[in-house]
Amino acid sequence: MLGTSVREGQRSAAGWRLRLSTGDQLSTRFVVDATGGSASFARLAGARFIEFDRLVGISQFFHCSEGDSRLLVESFADGWWYTAGLPKGKRITCCVTDADLAQRLRLHVTDVWYDQLANTTNVARVTNAQKPCGPALIRSISSRLLKPITGDSWLAVGDAASRCDPLSSQGIVKALRSGIFASYAIGDWSVRSDDLGLLRYQRWMTEEFNSYFQTRTKYYRQEQRWSTNEFWLRRHNEVPV
Repeated sequence: MLGTSVREGQRSAAGWRLRLSTGDQLSTRFVVDATGGSASFARLAGARFIEFDRLVGISQFFHCSEGDSRLLVESFADGWWYTAGLPKGKRITCCVTDADLAQRLRLHVTDVWYDQLANTTNVARVTNAQKPCGPALIRSISSRLLKPITGDSWLAVGDAASRCDPLSSQGIVKALRSGIFASYAIGDWSVRSDDLGLLRYQRWMTEEFNSYFQTRTKYYRQEQRWSTNEFWLRRHNEVPV
């Protein structure tokens, strides 16, 4: 049902009764929240995100030559940049930092963003002379974990369950993996009529996030050139979950 969202969810004896944005209602035995970062159903069911940082990405798309698929990551005093080739002759270039630092640096101002880009050593060289296409985008990309990830006849998958720092390049793989393990949990729930499969899924997702966060901390600590700058200091002083 395209262009449709869930506005309300009510528990019923048979599962869930969902009221949609179209005014229609659906009844279902089980709900899978695959709504990405909004986690719209899980939040209706009372779940909340635990945020582990304030990371944001300020991105600009560019036209580039076909086949230019280079991916480059470059750190700077207040965060890091990345640029990557995309299909159809496009390239994305993004400045990644904390929300309060982005505001302090005025990175939402186009000219300031381009000035910061020009100060990079390698990313600017890749994007040099490429023409921008479309407006700049600012998105939250904080690391966060949904609590709880499962509930009464529902579970969350992908970014609705947890979100990883883009430095990890784990988003798509994590989403597919969580979908596979979710199917096992739902199969157990439907056959055995108990929540043991859901509890295993929640434990597995939480342990995966903890492992990711420990690896994330390890990689951020490898950058020592700006260890006294606020962005890096925050990550060097983190206690892994």
